[in-house]
Amino acid sequence: MPNACRFCGTTNRQITKEHVWPDWLREYLPALRQHGHIERWNSAGGRQQWQQPVLTATVRVFCGACNNGWMSQLEDAAKRIVGPMVVGNAVELDANAQQIVANWVALKGLVAAQTSSVEQPIPESHYRRVYHFKGAPPNTMRVWIGRRLNLANPNWPRRAQLFGAHFIPVTDKLPVFPVPPDFERYRSEGGVFNATIFQVGHFFALALQHDWPGLRARPNPGSAAAGALRPIWPAGRTVEWPPPRPVDDLGNPHKVTRFLQIAPSLVPVFDP
Repeated sequence: MPNACRFCGTTNRQITKEHVWPDWLREYLPALRQHGHIERWNSAGGRQQWQQPVLTATVRVFCGACNNGWMSQLEDAAKRIVGPMVVGNAVELDANAQQIVANWVALKGLVAAQTSSVEQPIPESHYRRVYHFKGAPPNTMRVWIGRRLNLANPNWPRRAQLFGAHFIPVTDKLPVFPVPPDFERYRSEGGVFNATIFQVGHFFALALQHDWPGLRARPNPGSAAAGALRPIWPAGRTVEWPPPRPVDDLGNPHKVTRFLQIAPSLVPVFDP
């Protein structure tokens, strides 16, 4: 049987290459002649690092109709908003701009997950939701953005670490303090709760995707994360970027979920 597109599921269209990081970033990043340091992290494979020409990583799991249609449209819309943040310029995001960035984060998080050397535990339903809404699902995804201040690569002196992607299934990695019974039931019955973190230049994004409509999450009030992460999805009041604290203050980025408070929806839903 032909390979199915991960987003729309069709098997009768050509599967094409999709760049993990869009080519339009060349307009914002300095001209880079050396190979870039690439890093990815997932709970199954751990941290993987290698060198390759900048902005050349591709995956081949999406059909041409998706790649050249709605996915390309999301890239075009995000460019004028995300680009300035990549180079550290201050921006204001109204509700429309927040949705554009959240749509881009939902897309690129799932695209970056395809570079993993091991299959990621991402349900097909998550791909279908992003395809259906052509971006961030309105009730089963939350997105925060922040700023990386120090771009130096800790493992390669005099080189910058411009890109990073981390996929984290966090259903079984919640804090040890008691969780609400409704959420404990959701977790014990196999409820999915995944985090995708990626960073491009100074831009940092954290997306949580789950199967419980209305699930609530926020950075712990008073914690470093509360000053470093700004919620953009669901969209709300105008957000100023960068936040007062850089995400550098949070330490290892793939452990950022330890700063979150999680609560059931106001009206419990056991069969999402």
